[in-house]
Amino acid sequence: MEQTAPAPAAPQPAAPINCPSGLLNATLSSVSFAPYKYDANESTIIARGVLRNDTTAEVLLGDNDVPNFLGLDAQGKPVVIELFGEWDWAPPPGTPRMGFLTIKPGQSLAYTVTKTFPNEMIAQVKFWYSAAEVGSLDATFNNGQFLRCRNPLAPAGQGQSIPATNLPPTK
Repeated sequence: MEQTAPAPAAPQPAAPINCPSGLLNATLSSVSFAPYKYDANESTIIARGVLRNDTTAEVLLGDNDVPNFLGLDAQGKPVVIELFGEWDWAPPPGTPRMGFLTIKPGQSLAYTVTKTFPNEMIAQVKFWYSAAEVGSLDATFNNGQFLRCRNPLAPAGQGQSIPATNLPPTK
């Protein structure tokens, strides 16, 4: 009598995942200017902000990928754009930066964006804008089980702006 192999067991559905809730939130705290030492018609913009993890899970961030910083004209069009900056963070002494860092739920992390632009471009800016939104920041939950969960970023256009004041002089 011929024996047949038992039928393979039906695949079990994946256990439901309790995805983290909440979003990352960026707040632009200040924008200042310094004269550019090589050209009197340019200024270096120094923008400072804070990113807060308002999710229920640890989030992984790119080492120099801070929330985008934009200078918007009266119609909301970006005149000044900078996509990278520095987290005001350092690993323990003797430890290399590994290209990423983590931020725990409830933790805040300051960032700085520094970029030089012509004063005539800066003069068009009416509002400064920064956000932890989709397309602005490389951020994922720091747990492989959450890969199927949405990322912790807000929809585009949900950031915060502050009025542009005390702009550098133009000729």
